[in-house]
Amino acid sequence: MVTTNITEQRKKKADDGNQSQLNSLLNEIGCNDLDHLRELLAGQKLTKILAELDDQRRNVQNLNFDLTKKNEELSRLSSQFKIFEEKAEVKAKQQEIIKALEEKIEEHGVMRYTPHDLGSASMIASRKSGSTALYIWTDICGK
Repeated sequence: MVTTNITEQRKKKADDGNQSQLNSLLNEIGCNDLDHLRELLAGQKLTKILAELDDQRRNVQNLNFDLTKKNEELSRLSSQFKIFEEKAEVKAKQQEIIKALEEKIEEHGVMRYTPHDLGSASMIASRKSGSTALYIWTDICGK
């Protein structure tokens, strides 16, 4: 029993020394006790988490900005493509009208037009149906 008592006393003395050292360290960093230290550490961890979330929010904003720019570019290119498509359709229709007019002229054996007349007739005719275009051409040529 005496040995156990001495061992317990030494252990208690060591624990008291450890507690004293711990209290001294806590006082150096401005903490009252272990609970206060835990609160501070939790606050630092929360601050770190909030900083990471803020970084992720900024990244998402940057991605949204990039996506908006890409959508604007896509819209602009889409509009340009539609214009090119419309121009191609008009050009194809003009070529059809020119071919039909040339065939009609060859049928009658008469070539009474200038390239300017043909261009004007095809521009007028591109807004009309094919048969109406021939009548317009006939009016321009005076046939």
